[in-house]
Amino acid sequence: MQRFSHPRFEQATYLTISFLILTLTGVLYSWDSTAFQRFLGPLNPFLVLFSLSTLGYALLLSLRRQAGFMIYRSGNTVSRLKELSIAILLAIMIAFVDLLAVFPADMNVLLPEALFYYSSFGYVVEVLFHLAPLWIILSVSRRLFKQKDWAIWGSILFVSLLEPIFQVAVGFSNPVPLWASAYVGIHIFLINFQQIRIFKKFDFVSMYAFRLVYYLFWHIIWGNLRLDILF
Repeated sequence: MQRFSHPRFEQATYLTISFLILTLTGVLYSWDSTAFQRFLGPLNPFLVLFSLSTLGYALLLSLRRQAGFMIYRSGNTVSRLKELSIAILLAIMIAFVDLLAVFPADMNVLLPEALFYYSSFGYVVEVLFHLAPLWIILSVSRRLFKQKDWAIWGSILFVSLLEPIFQVAVGFSNPVPLWASAYVGIHIFLINFQQIRIFKKFDFVSMYAFRLVYYLFWHIIWGNLRLDILF
């Protein structure tokens, strides 16, 4: 099937997603002004998301020119669903680890705020941990490696390490077993590598969708069930 990739269609897709995320952010912020303090501190979340959405669009345009990364293109629906199903598998795996190690009770935002929070939070992660560093590293690596594929896959591997390093460094609010912390680092690396691989294979929308599916099963569904099961 031919993939649709008209620049104006991609632009409209990105603007639509950004508008929806900004709307969700504004609704949650008006509902609870402290909801985003856990990762944005005193910053206004609406202004932060607006700035990141603008930055994200500029980065996506540059990544498209540099290495063919796209915002959205149609086709390969079955293949996309297979890739997204891996997010469910990863969520089940970390839930099993949670049963054994018992992560802190306060690690998740609960319903109904979670539906708004994780949509916005995931968007922030995509720009800060994927688009921005991928653009920086790819720009540098392409100057060092003559072969384009080496530059792209080397950048993907490097960027995939950033979020797990950050998460392990921040740690949990309560101590967890060393083996569980080590697994979390590997687990988050796998999520990031899979996401950026999907970004390269398909588009930004599919990459973001992968994180939303993972968040749905891990942070929202299991995040609420675990309080009754583990505490």
